[in-house]
Amino acid sequence: MTLWFDERMRSALQLALPAALLVLALLVPVLERRGTQAWKRAHTAALALLALLGFGLYTAQNWQNQRYFNPYEFFHYYVGAKYAPELGYTRLYDAALLVDRETGFEHQMRDLANLSAHHGGPEYKRLSAVYAEEAAIRAPFTPERWTAFRADVVFFRDQLAPSMWEQLLHDKGYNATPLWTLVGGALAERVPIQSASGRFALVSLDVLLLLASFALVGWAFGLRAMLFAAALYLTHYCTSHAHFRAAFMRTDWLFALSASMCCLHQGKNLRGGALLAWSVLLRVFPFAFALGPVCVLGWSVLRRADERRRAALRCAAGFAFTGVLLGGASLAWAGGLEAWREFGAKIVEHDQRPASDTIGFKKLFTWSIGFRQDQGQELRANFEERQALWWACQALFVAGLAWLVRRRSLTEALGLAFALVWCLTSPAYYYYAFLVVPLLYCAADLARPTRALGLALIFATSLAARALHGGATFGNYFAFKFSCVIGVLALYLVCSAWFEQRRAPRQT
Repeated sequence: MTLWFDERMRSALQLALPAALLVLALLVPVLERRGTQAWKRAHTAALALLALLGFGLYTAQNWQNQRYFNPYEFFHYYVGAKYAPELGYTRLYDAALLVDRETGFEHQMRDLANLSAHHGGPEYKRLSAVYAEEAAIRAPFTPERWTAFRADVVFFRDQLAPSMWEQLLHDKGYNATPLWTLVGGALAERVPIQSASGRFALVSLDVLLLLASFALVGWAFGLRAMLFAAALYLTHYCTSHAHFRAAFMRTDWLFALSASMCCLHQGKNLRGGALLAWSVLLRVFPFAFALGPVCVLGWSVLRRADERRRAALRCAAGFAFTGVLLGGASLAWAGGLEAWREFGAKIVEHDQRPASDTIGFKKLFTWSIGFRQDQGQELRANFEERQALWWACQALFVAGLAWLVRRRSLTEALGLAFALVWCLTSPAYYYYAFLVVPLLYCAADLARPTRALGLALIFATSLAARALHGGATFGNYFAFKFSCVIGVLALYLVCSAWFEQRRAPRQT
């Protein structure tokens, strides 16, 4: 099959497309004031062309390999969810290693990731230590379930090169929330991965979720915003790697988050709150986005005459009802709080572990410009010594945003809460697909030069990331530098919102 782009063309487009989108964003205020209908149609056509080229760029590797299936990511979420009752969050790699020994796979490495490290153990453990625990690892399985598990592990292992399989067993394991496990596990139980039609059905879920997201953006914000959003996802550095592509339901949280923004913008506040709760329960860190509407709710309740009070209360009701319903379902499935406790402990441990791909204020606060595998205890101790200052900073950030959004709509509050995501959490760079939220905040009023510049800066972050990228292992302090870049974007959005607020009284 003839490829759309060769390697040289792909490298050029990775820079050219975000740069062109940056220019198109800056042109919008000019077109709104002075542009003719013909120029506006040409602008829309250019956006559509860039989105189409972005689609070719995003899927180029899949065309080259002539398959749309990501076994590395699929293994964690399919096997991790399907066998969660037997494996929990700690035994996935251990049990897979036992399958390797049963089926004659020879390991070149003598250790693997210790998924129980959050209980106080080392980050890696010897293979011999796993073999010694074979009885305990296999005990939760019935003979039929072990046979099915072995078949699934062998299938995924055969899809990867031996070195990649060993690399997989040194990764971070299965880390989905219990709610995601409830849904993903039910699908995995019913759809055999060895079936080509089954794989096609499962791998299509993310495609459908993304298409639905873009369609909702078009409904709520218009064609131009939809094209900008699609182009962002298809061309940005943060979404260019394989973590979400051809994987198993990795974008459901993004669909729920963007759909929430769309519903709030259209005044569907009950649905918007419900979707926001769904996103939080799927991936946790979107709770920082929810703080924006919470601030609006608090202010509107204090000022009883505030016209946004009813909208904020409906949003809160949708959030609370959905949170109780879905959270309760996950508790019933898991048989209590233990699964959520285990998940929480593991996420906290990941947050404290040195990582080359997590982005947020914490990178700057701990000054972790580099990392080593043996540096975890040192960073934890350093952070614990400064925890009081950390929480003081967080309180200041939340108070500042609360004051900024107190008189804004729920949509604007959700968009500006992007700054809190950077301040309060440290998700991996690929989760910055949620840049679509500040993009929609800007796209809602691109006639304002401040919003157009904000949109341009969002595309500029992709150019900055590619300039800072240090290779496959993210060397040259990529995470620290990119955290600074995202921090500049967050600071600009907050400052420009304050500037708009200062000017508003003089314009009324």
